[in-house]
Amino acid sequence: LYNYNEFQAADLKLFKNPFKWVLYGDFTTLSNYYFGVDSQVYVIHKGDSDSYTVKSIYKYSPNSSFVQNDVAIWSTNGSFSRNKTSAISNRKNLMGTTIKISYVITNLNSLNHLWDYRNNHIDAISKLNYILVHHLMDFLNASKEFIMQRTWGYKNASTGLYSGMAGDLQRGLADLGGTPLFFTIDRIDIIDYIAATTSTYMRFIFRAPPLSYVTNVFTLPFDATVWHCSFVMVGVVVVAIYIIVVWEWKNQRFREKFLEAHTTALKPNFFDVIMLEIGAISQQGTDVEPKSNAGRIATILTFLTLMFMYTSYSANIVALLQSTTDSIRTLEDLLNSRIKLGVEDIVYAHYYFENAQEPVRKAIYQQKVAPKGQKPNFMTAEEGMKRVQQGFFAFHVELNTGYKIVSDIFQENEKCGLMEVEYVNLIEPWLSTRKNSAYKEVMKIGMKKMKESGIQNREMKKIYTRKPICHGKGSNFDSVGMIDCYSAFLIFGTTSTLNISEITDVIQILGRLYDFDYHASERTSIEKLHKSFELSEIDIITTMKFLTTPCEDLLLECSWKGVPVKCSKIFRLSLTSEGYCCTFNYVKKSSPLLGDGTPVKGTDGITKGLSVIINNDVEDYQYVPLLSTGVIVRVFNPTVFPDKSSGSLSEVLAPASTENFLEIVPTTIRTVSEVGKYPLSKRQCLFDNEKPKKFKGLYSQSDCNMECRIASSLALCQCIPFMIPKSTPETVCDLTNLACLNRYRNKWNSLYPEKDDYGQLQRERHDSLRCNEICYPSCDGTSYEILTDTAPVRTANLTQQDPRLMMTYIQFVGQLYDFDFKQESIKNLLQFQKILDLAGLTIINLVKTLTIPCNELLNSCTWQRVRINCSEIFLMRLTYEGYCCVFNYIKEIPNERTTEKMPLTTESGLENGLSVEITNKVDDYFYSTLSSVGVTAHVFFANDYPDKVSGSLNEILIESKSENFLEIVPTTVKAVKDVLHYPVPERECLFDTERRTVVGKAYSQSDCYVECRLESILALCKCVPFKMPVSNDNTVCTLEDIPCLNRYRDK
Repeated sequence: LYNYNEFQAADLKLFKNPFKWVLYGDFTTLSNYYFGVDSQVYVIHKGDSDSYTVKSIYKYSPNSSFVQNDVAIWSTNGSFSRNKTSAISNRKNLMGTTIKISYVITNLNSLNHLWDYRNNHIDAISKLNYILVHHLMDFLNASKEFIMQRTWGYKNASTGLYSGMAGDLQRGLADLGGTPLFFTIDRIDIIDYIAATTSTYMRFIFRAPPLSYVTNVFTLPFDATVWHCSFVMVGVVVVAIYIIVVWEWKNQRFREKFLEAHTTALKPNFFDVIMLEIGAISQQGTDVEPKSNAGRIATILTFLTLMFMYTSYSANIVALLQSTTDSIRTLEDLLNSRIKLGVEDIVYAHYYFENAQEPVRKAIYQQKVAPKGQKPNFMTAEEGMKRVQQGFFAFHVELNTGYKIVSDIFQENEKCGLMEVEYVNLIEPWLSTRKNSAYKEVMKIGMKKMKESGIQNREMKKIYTRKPICHGKGSNFDSVGMIDCYSAFLIFGTTSTLNISEITDVIQILGRLYDFDYHASERTSIEKLHKSFELSEIDIITTMKFLTTPCEDLLLECSWKGVPVKCSKIFRLSLTSEGYCCTFNYVKKSSPLLGDGTPVKGTDGITKGLSVIINNDVEDYQYVPLLSTGVIVRVFNPTVFPDKSSGSLSEVLAPASTENFLEIVPTTIRTVSEVGKYPLSKRQCLFDNEKPKKFKGLYSQSDCNMECRIASSLALCQCIPFMIPKSTPETVCDLTNLACLNRYRNKWNSLYPEKDDYGQLQRERHDSLRCNEICYPSCDGTSYEILTDTAPVRTANLTQQDPRLMMTYIQFVGQLYDFDFKQESIKNLLQFQKILDLAGLTIINLVKTLTIPCNELLNSCTWQRVRINCSEIFLMRLTYEGYCCVFNYIKEIPNERTTEKMPLTTESGLENGLSVEITNKVDDYFYSTLSSVGVTAHVFFANDYPDKVSGSLNEILIESKSENFLEIVPTTVKAVKDVLHYPVPERECLFDTERRTVVGKAYSQSDCYVECRLESILALCKCVPFKMPVSNDNTVCTLEDIPCLNRYRDK
């Protein structure tokens, strides 16, 4: 308890919630004090007959009289009566008290349309909440007094006072802010937020640019195989026609015929034959042709073949020219694109853009929204959305406003492909009250009741416009622009001035921007190329990206957690320290380097991670910084910038024509928070939330090293290499900076030790990178070790054959194990079956050939302490899992031989059993039904057919690179012969001599299940799977039967 008099309590505002007061005596003396509706003041008043009354008192406003609520009555005789109704249950009825409400109206015309739902895209947030606040006042039975402002309110740094609506709440001129505002740290001290009423956001809206904006569509109609076949076909035809024409002119009869008829015959000139082929390719015809029957047949076939190809190519080009790309998904993508930007001319937009400090957002404002010397691109919503309609323009606007205009002026096909990128990263706006307002709780309750009853949702749907649904995709065609034809004009302009060797030289020079290699003898060529780039307005960043192999060409197939996925959905071409690379799961936050996001997580197991098939085309190697053909795989923390010097990056070379299995072993260091209490000089590490201004709350040593290199590069060469993601077209190093970059490249790759006691290194100090501030390691970090298994791709003619084709055929055979099937592969499946039929190969022989023999799988065997040849105790037997190496399996099965008539037995103990060393080669895994690399061991009764359903079989997975000890504990059930006297329905079991199955002489429940399955499969699919013990070449299921087996496999 505290001893305050009423004056002190009032001055300290102690009569407000959450303080509770109990007063004794006459409360009329406190009539000058204000106990708001949120106060909890209780008065004990002595009544008649020795009774005491407990009342709660409060005022609706400072000038109103006290309102009393009876709480309880107590008398001296011990009786106590309590009012079950809450002491504040009726306080939501403000009895007409005037509540002052401040609104933000940016367009004065909105005052005429606050109720009629007209022009909803203008001041939508104020119109919606104007209606909701009216409902709130009705709920509270309060009167309203409005204040209109033109701005939400921002802080004056010199006076500390706010303008606009926030200023009204700060100075007590208003009790409620009628227009929601965003959460900001500085506003929390002056206002209280009570409810979120509007799910509205501000974002850049733009139409997805055409596909030709990011790639050369003229190479996309055909895949690489079709292009290669086309070039080979044209070459063969040219040679064939040339040989025919040479023969025609050497043949005396044809030569005399040409001279007599004075016809324009094709002469034996190789370039004339090439011109004929060019005319056939472009469907323009030719004025000369061969005259012999052989020549005419070759010409007709050439024109006919190329006509179909020309038609297919043209049809694809039309579709591709109408296609769009979704490659612009982050602010960095928007900054580096050629899309122009605009912002709605509204107060809060000026505030957030002009005060942006994050590097990418700041660069967007300085370079694209308000460039120096130009008029800032702030405009009305109508003007901005009209420019969006025209294309290649992104407009930052409140989504309701933007989509309302879209629904009004956009054509149906123009509504397709609308994309959004968020700039202001804030949560949805909330209604606010004056700080510590007495009406805060009753207003909060009123807003929640409106939300629960659906009033808020109803009003929002009537005012706010959602993103339009695309109904007219493909119904209209857009005209082809210069960007669509850019590649064609570039080819024409370049080939008209450069020959092949000059083009190769250009690529070699541009490649120097990767490793900063420079030779003074090339100075003239470099300067000439740089001038050409300047005249053509070609920037380095765009050019290097254009010359990089796109991810969709480099990555053929991808699988994540065992599920095939489109590579473009999980990989993106990103700018890294090694140039443009295809990155997966790189989600560095609060940085201009890459996009934001949350890293995905895999699980242990070879099929639970990432699998990629890479198209490693040697023809793409125009400038090679590696000493080998292949790709470099770099593994690093997904939230930091990859940097070798910081030790957080691991890399491995994946050579061409190999299959690589990478096991990533992370090592994580976590530092307890108490370490942060020690001085930095003692702990020698930084937490990620330190230095928040420079690193945006995510410090890492690699980021610090990168910032240091940027500062050094700017100081020494006045530019930033294009590989560093902070480079822009204005600051990027071009070809004229190569000499400077070459001079200091070793300096930037060598970090000088941070300690000052290296006297012997003073000479090296000038030639290494020394930062102004120490780049301490992170207190929390993860490093990665990569364990690699590499195997050559087992394809005879790798350069001539597509390895995917052979893998596909093996996959088809593997489907006979688990009856897996995809409808899109039916054509290739049937084609492979025809190949098998022509080759005279049966399914059983083919599967057995593809199965690893026991003498290769089993390296050494020991039985009862005696080393023995594995082939003496293990046989390759056909089981329900296919061909397996079996031991001590003596069941008599048709067409299969057994080891012995009686099963082998042994005593208990580790040394008395069976020991096997398995050779488990990763390159033998062409089709695996396991979820890991290893083998499955099945244990079952020696004279019984193994079947999972009958419960007589146990299995365990033995993973690769592990030593396993299996202890087998048998449980045997024996029934006495007297049981035979009972009928089968009563005893519910059969002895092994009572019934014979097709699988064997002795009855078992598993054999009965197998027989049942055989009958069902024969009835449904008219064949027997090769795994069944009674299958043969006449009844075995082929690849053609896989769709049927797949349909009934669950059955």
